[in-house]
Amino acid sequence: MGFEVVLGQSRVVKYLKRAIQKNRIAHAYLFVGPQGVGKTLVAKLLAAQVMGHNCNGCLVCRSCKSILWGNHPDLLTVTPLNKEVTIEQIRSLREEILNPPFESPTRFILVQYAHKMTLEASNAFLKVLEEPNKGNVFILESPDEGLLLPTIVSRCVKLQFGPISKEEIAFFLREKYDLLPDEAQTLAAVSNGSIKKAVQFMEKGLLKRRAEIFYNHTEALKRTLGEGAFGPHDIIIPKDVDPSDYLFLLLTWYRDLIASAVGVESQLFFHQDFRTKLKELSKGAQLHLVLSIPLEIERARQDMGKEANLGLLMGELFLAFKDGLGI
Repeated sequence: MGFEVVLGQSRVVKYLKRAIQKNRIAHAYLFVGPQGVGKTLVAKLLAAQVMGHNCNGCLVCRSCKSILWGNHPDLLTVTPLNKEVTIEQIRSLREEILNPPFESPTRFILVQYAHKMTLEASNAFLKVLEEPNKGNVFILESPDEGLLLPTIVSRCVKLQFGPISKEEIAFFLREKYDLLPDEAQTLAAVSNGSIKKAVQFMEKGLLKRRAEIFYNHTEALKRTLGEGAFGPHDIIIPKDVDPSDYLFLLLTWYRDLIASAVGVESQLFFHQDFRTKLKELSKGAQLHLVLSIPLEIERARQDMGKEANLGLLMGELFLAFKDGLGI
């Protein structure tokens, strides 16, 4: 059991297995990679291997199950409050780890979205890393090491997580959820290497709503809208669709549009089943303008996590969409 359940991260798993075998677990790790590719799962599996009571990470004993469920007393998790990790959270953590672990010889501290630490919190956390207490192992998660203080990065062993292959995601979806091959393959393509995203899209039924979303998006761009039209974001985003999911779908849609415009084979599209529509739209696209749209969408997705005004964000994107498609 243990690491065998991890998909697509063979290099990371191999490295950690060797560290366990040689009893060389680092004081701090930095897991870098996109969301939904297994960073948290691997962190918990590492904790289970190290903290387990001679079970070698069996995943079925009480200790392993409590680690996987996130309620083991020696697995501390720090997550953002109101979209950021505060200095108060780090101070509280620092006080807590001064005490010895409850059950295991080693305590694991998982800092999710470590890049969300405020500057004050980052500096406080740096002091925690600089003054390590024996028996504590830190695991930080971030999509990009450049979002963290270099002094924090330098004190961690960095492990890079990559996107999971479409084949592995599709196989997982067929086996676990009994999906038809075509549906599993499409979800795997749209997920952009994130198994978490594939499962979320399946559970929310977004795969079947793509035609509605893309059609409404295109039609909204064609309309001549009056004054104040860029304010209410629901003129484009369906009210029952999460804005983050909506922007992710548009991001993959416009990447396909660019690929179609430059002659990339449709087998490489995220939305292969929309290749005819994409080819039609790409004929009128202003390529030099369309190329910037994925960057604008990424910027909007990042700003969305900073409590930015959604209406203003969509208004700015709306103008970029219209210019890029020549509408």
